[in-house]
Amino acid sequence: MYAFLLSKENLKLSIAEVLALTNVKKYRIDNNLLIIDIKSIKNLEKRLAQTYRIYELLFETTEKSLKNNLEKYDWSKICKKDFSLRIHSLNKPHNYSEAKLAGYIWRGLKNPKVNLTNAETKIELLLGKKIYCCLLKAEIDKSFFERKAHLKPELMPTSLNPRLAKSLINILGVNKGETLLDPCCGSGGMLVEAGLMGIKTIGYDISEYVLNKARKNLDYYKNKNCKLIEGDALKIRQKYDYIIADLPFGMNSTLTMPLEKFYAEFVKKLSQILVKRAIVTFPNKFNYKRLIKKPLVIEYEFEIYLHKSLTKKIVVVKNENNI
Repeated sequence: MYAFLLSKENLKLSIAEVLALTNVKKYRIDNNLLIIDIKSIKNLEKRLAQTYRIYELLFETTEKSLKNNLEKYDWSKICKKDFSLRIHSLNKPHNYSEAKLAGYIWRGLKNPKVNLTNAETKIELLLGKKIYCCLLKAEIDKSFFERKAHLKPELMPTSLNPRLAKSLINILGVNKGETLLDPCCGSGGMLVEAGLMGIKTIGYDISEYVLNKARKNLDYYKNKNCKLIEGDALKIRQKYDYIIADLPFGMNSTLTMPLEKFYAEFVKKLSQILVKRAIVTFPNKFNYKRLIKKPLVIEYEFEIYLHKSLTKKIVVVKNENNI
């Protein structure tokens, strides 16, 4: 049994990302702690973006039974060198003493040694509706923060936050070695994140000027497994298993038609070229549901606040004829 400490920024999105990568449907949630029954967490710390830490769940208890459970647990199974105990509340302040509770673990070991800076065995008590005693297994790779738009060689203000881009790729379900199409790739933010995950990518954009920005960004991150094509997203003919489209949302000079008409034409095109699953973003106030017709079916919807003048709807659709 494993527990995932999730970002609260968009809990629905955080949950969906873990479930997509672990391919499970049953879960429990306590505040922002997600608990699922899986056998392995291999490489999840490299893929997840909306999670902070991954734990092995040792046991769960109540305030009344905590002392008894700490005394009964066989700590020699997990503590071979040294250990630390930390306490984190999931919802409100607490009055527990880490030193006092660590004493129960200390007395359960033959040769106990505490290391508060870099212990080999990191035990954490997470306080929610229940008390979860956990062994820290992995902290999530946060290198995506180093790839924010203003830190890249070529900047486009409308580029998706790399953390969000990474989590959307995960939710889509595309894996290493598979191919992802971004039909409105802009400066390549989505392509960069996918490439770093070992995913083959194809990026379309109608503007050669913008494609040059994408090319420089991809070169900077040494992504050579991406094909850039100058072309209209509405004229793509080849079919793709996975598509992510962060559609334009403002008066973009490269569009030759009103935004609402472009959205309608794009969804029509999507129904023709999508094989498995796609993610499409729309402005929050746009009525996109009237456009999505069979064989396209909505699986999930997320609302993402970007800034005071823009909230986006992130819509996950599948081709029901193939999935």
